[in-house]
Amino acid sequence: MTPSERVSINPVEEKKPAARSKVVAGLSALALPALGALSCNVVPRAPEQARADVLRGALSVAEDAHFSQPCLKVVSLNTWGKPKFITGLSSERFEDVAHFLKREEIDVVALQEVWFEEARKIFLSLEGVDVAESPFRNSLFLKNGLATISRFPILESLSYRFTAESGVQALAEKGALYTALQLSADEHMHVWNVHLQSGDSSTTIREEQIRELCEWIEEQDDGSPLLILGDFNCAPGSEAFDQLLLALQNMGHIEVSSVGTTYDPERNVYALGETPLTLDFVISVTRSTQQEVSFHFDRIFDESEVVSDHFGVLSEITFSDSLDTRLAQGLAARILEEPKE
Repeated sequence: MTPSERVSINPVEEKKPAARSKVVAGLSALALPALGALSCNVVPRAPEQARADVLRGALSVAEDAHFSQPCLKVVSLNTWGKPKFITGLSSERFEDVAHFLKREEIDVVALQEVWFEEARKIFLSLEGVDVAESPFRNSLFLKNGLATISRFPILESLSYRFTAESGVQALAEKGALYTALQLSADEHMHVWNVHLQSGDSSTTIREEQIRELCEWIEEQDDGSPLLILGDFNCAPGSEAFDQLLLALQNMGHIEVSSVGTTYDPERNVYALGETPLTLDFVISVTRSTQQEVSFHFDRIFDESEVVSDHFGVLSEITFSDSLDTRLAQGLAARILEEPKE
């Protein structure tokens, strides 16, 4: 992707709304904890597990199809899907993201904070993909904000709510969105789109949320490759993140994205605080010992292309074509079958 192709938003025009959004965010920080404490006792809680809603649009997989794609493109982005009066950003930014996903032919997308309808309807309108989203509608927000988009058919999708939660963030009913993708006739991939509690004071809560997440992953595990991605609100070296990596280490080869900071007040006028943080990750777990797999990571929607208070993460997973495995044989056939434009 060349610089001229990148999504760009004029940072000068957006700085005034950014400043206004920080004032609104500051006032909200004072009022929302009390609202959260009250609402958590009044608003009905979503179930801890439920079947997710899936909008179908992906092409079906033939009964004898092999997965032949030499490269799998994966994106994780916290969309900051709040109204303009809070963010200072128009809904056009969601269209910019959707355009990027289509143009770059991203295969799997994990979105967080798709909380309001103006963001949700844009991503649901994407063509040629399946879209899974939480069915939870009992919170103050529209669902729990998690949406997973796939160019591969979604076989099953479940939405989980963390039972460990506190304060106003309990209103968002954070959790994980699980999807089983059909890569070929008999090859699947399990995708876990996650959003953990934020804040320096939430360390213990995040550790408990990771414990719950690990239980869910183990419960659904059938030996398929895994993607665990999203906004973890913590990083390697923290007790919570290292707890997750420890649980995954016996499942296969683990690769963790490394793109630098993803919540960075020094480079993003919409990020609050003073300390640049790395909170967003794509974690891949490959199971085959006979297949060579390489990984390339990149930070997207950063600095001059800001669309959120978070930067996004792009992971490109390349499979060796020198080995005689089903997983390595396959997008070549798909490419040959696709009509030329």
